[in-house]
Amino acid sequence: MIAAADTRPSARPTTRQVELACPTATPISGMVSTLRELKVSTDNVSDETLMGRVAEGDRQAIRLLFERYQLIVYRFVLRLVANSATAEDIVSDVFIELWRHAARFEGRARLSTWILAIARNKAVSAMRGRIDQPLASTWSTITRNRSRKLPSSSGCGPLP
Repeated sequence: MIAAADTRPSARPTTRQVELACPTATPISGMVSTLRELKVSTDNVSDETLMGRVAEGDRQAIRLLFERYQLIVYRFVLRLVANSATAEDIVSDVFIELWRHAARFEGRARLSTWILAIARNKAVSAMRGRIDQPLASTWSTITRNRSRKLPSSSGCGPLP
């Protein structure tokens, strides 16, 4: 017979027990790193806590943020640039920027707002520097078609 996991609140370690298990760490960061060592899910860790860890150079924290926001950022950027390859490049740039400037996050707004603002700025920069060759060829096709007349059997005259 398999015993059910003990889910009583008293069966879980308290914050104080975690601090006693790792006395050299600060309470919050020590608790998070201890939870990671205990293989406890860190999916419920707040974005602000993760950003603090990213600012300290924690690669696991940036990995968690990437998992949380990668699809959201990709879809947002794809709507702006309308090119999947460019959107993927911008997503990478956003999270590199997040890694480099994590200490600048002040917490005045939600982290998602900050990430999407970075994404928007990068998308606008990418669109500003982009030259769309298909647009130029489409324009020349339109101008050629305007100068051409349709056959008289169609009952239509030249295009306006």
